[in-house]
Amino acid sequence: MELNYEILNLQTLPVVPIHRREIVVRGPAPPFCRVLTVPERRGANVDGGVEAIKNTFYGIARPAEQIVENAPIYSNPEILSQEPPSYNRDPPLCQAERDVAVDMIQRAGPDGIDVLGRDLQLVWMPKCPRGWGQSVKRVSDQLSVKRAVGVRKNGSFNYKYDPICTYLDCFNYIGTRVAEENPKCVLHKGPYTGFVVFEYEILSHPPLSVLQTIEHRFVSFTYLNDSTREEHMRIGMQNFTQSLGQEVRRQFFNAREDAEKTYALWKTSAMFMQLHSPSSFRYKGVSISLAIGLEDQLKQELRTRYGLQLEVTAILQDEGESRKISFPFGIEARETDKLADLVSSTHGALYVICDDKIMYGGQCIDKGGCLHRATDLNDTINNYKRLTGGNPQLIPIASVQKGVKSRNLFKMESHLHVALYLAYLFRLRNPFHQNYQLYHPYSINKETNSNFDNLSWNMIQQFVFRKFGVKIELCHA
Repeated sequence: MELNYEILNLQTLPVVPIHRREIVVRGPAPPFCRVLTVPERRGANVDGGVEAIKNTFYGIARPAEQIVENAPIYSNPEILSQEPPSYNRDPPLCQAERDVAVDMIQRAGPDGIDVLGRDLQLVWMPKCPRGWGQSVKRVSDQLSVKRAVGVRKNGSFNYKYDPICTYLDCFNYIGTRVAEENPKCVLHKGPYTGFVVFEYEILSHPPLSVLQTIEHRFVSFTYLNDSTREEHMRIGMQNFTQSLGQEVRRQFFNAREDAEKTYALWKTSAMFMQLHSPSSFRYKGVSISLAIGLEDQLKQELRTRYGLQLEVTAILQDEGESRKISFPFGIEARETDKLADLVSSTHGALYVICDDKIMYGGQCIDKGGCLHRATDLNDTINNYKRLTGGNPQLIPIASVQKGVKSRNLFKMESHLHVALYLAYLFRLRNPFHQNYQLYHPYSINKETNSNFDNLSWNMIQQFVFRKFGVKIELCHA
């Protein structure tokens, strides 16, 4: 439920100063403040048999030595514990070896050579014109993968023949085309790498309302030149599950970092729309990349895309007033509590790591667990320490009931992430450690889970009001 000033009798400033009402645009973000690095998604064939195709081709070119079954085993003890034969991939096949393999595949004719462990065959397909079952002209002789794609009425199979990529030592066939003289897969279409961010929208009409669902995708692809960029992007998308929504916008980038910033910006603004209108808006996606270091861009995106703005509407007169506001995330930690004191068989803990520059929110479910191991090179806190030489402090925040598969704890962690992110956006002071109370830290959680419901915004708002002394509202712009 929304906080009621009359019941709590909160003493607030008569007027919120103009310079404190809106998101504060800071200068250039420091090196430790970066948006999430998005994993590669190029439509590459992850489980389409590429490794098996390569193994088979190498096995044809470099046959493994056969063990003679009748050989006297005891006179050759080294073969008692034979490992499965492995093919030496270093160096790659020379041209003479490739020619041997291609010749063997050509000799196998239309039946081809079976790919080990897969319902695929390696076949040699000569160039041919369009017609007689060939819907597109094959412009060159091509090493191809034969695969069944359907069954005819008479019970025989329909086959598709995909050219194998001609890039050195690549055996992928996703995105190759028979109309290419030297077919290339989606990973090797050209020397340039492009990035594109998509937004999809689904509008449904349940009784008495309209439900809007938003989804975002980040795709990287290779292309030959500007004239082929659009075509090669479409080819790269063909191996992805098609979105159920209607594409409403896309944006191309040559630089990965620019694409990742836009991806985070679109996701973060959609998150706030979900928090504002949870009954009529849904975000399709498990995680939200948080737009760190993009304060002005977020203000504009919220206003232009969703007609919203974040605004400080009240500031407590003194710290004592915050004690009137109940703590929303489980049982609040006492000043003397250690993190292990908050963890039990039924409860996990929320914590904040902070210093004069940063805040970071997390959760813990193991009393003896070691958080942010120094050996984890991808850990956000460890990266911060390496970049700055800092030694931020861990502050226990709350003990939270885990729930089934710790879902409740993860949800409260998501709420904590958003609360810290809001504090960063409005350049609020650090309330978690007495040594850092004069500083205005960045929140460096790069992502959070979209574990939000109808009560989420009020809980987030309540935490910020209690800990940071300001009330932040999502208003119509």
